[in-house]
Amino acid sequence: MTAVPSSASMAAASRASGRVPRPTDGADPLVMAIDVGAQRLSAGLVSTQGHVIVRDRVATPRDVWPALERLVRRVVAARPSERSSTLRCGVTCEAPLDAAPGKVSPLTMPLLKGFDLRDRLAELTGLDVVLETRGNGRALAERWQGGHDPRDAAHLIVVIASESVDGGVIVDGQVVHGRTGNAGNLAHVIVEPEDGLECLCGSFGCLAPYLSTRSLEIEINRPLRRAQPSIIERTGVMLGRAIATAVASFDTRLVLIGGATPAALGPPLLDVTRRELAQRSRLSHLSELRVEPVALGLEGTLLGAAASALGHPRTVSR
Repeated sequence: MTAVPSSASMAAASRASGRVPRPTDGADPLVMAIDVGAQRLSAGLVSTQGHVIVRDRVATPRDVWPALERLVRRVVAARPSERSSTLRCGVTCEAPLDAAPGKVSPLTMPLLKGFDLRDRLAELTGLDVVLETRGNGRALAERWQGGHDPRDAAHLIVVIASESVDGGVIVDGQVVHGRTGNAGNLAHVIVEPEDGLECLCGSFGCLAPYLSTRSLEIEINRPLRRAQPSIIERTGVMLGRAIATAVASFDTRLVLIGGATPAALGPPLLDVTRRELAQRSRLSHLSELRVEPVALGLEGTLLGAAASALGHPRTVSR
């Protein structure tokens, strides 16, 4: 198996360039990329140049691990000759997680509560495994392969709203992790302090129930693409409030919005979000802030997992 670059050397390269470091031996080895979401499980092989070589995905069942194990085995079997050139494995999972021991407890997948995802994948793949939240993975992917102005990519917030809500923050070119690896997730920013909707976390007024497809479709009792204008208006207002809090805290230049919710609600959602943000964010140093759709499509999840493995040192397990 190709030797994995040391955490120290990868960290130095990342700090110096602000980009995902690449091996220097002239080869273009691969990383295994895995994404664990409430709607889909995805796995693939991604080159260090950002090309998805192999990909596969399945709908997420209630019992996640057996399905994920079969999916990973299929990806390995699809390109067995590539196994010896695979550097390491990056896995992104819905928050919250505890990065140091490698455990996950996604609120939308209760059977994974306290699950040793990093160690189980390390045992399955035989690779060093880096664990990251889905939001941080998408932020890293946008910085790496989104084609953004480097000045914007160095100070970036990404919000992904689908079955669940997650987010990632990049400051000075580095993803913000926090104590347990959950920093940057806007899902639990309080946007309605009085009579707010109940969140899966047990609190009230969090952004998540106002933005997730699951919560919205239960509330309106119809597909989200048929949401009435009042729901689009409220969703955009709540998202604008959360972004106003985040940009004031992290001093960013660009906010990217992606996922099934903005795809279903369309441009009117971003219009309302920008309007609310303009009303609530009056700081002069944020006057050039932009809110835009994510640049990456479905490939963003696997690129995020790959970037998590390559882009910065994290606790790994094998």
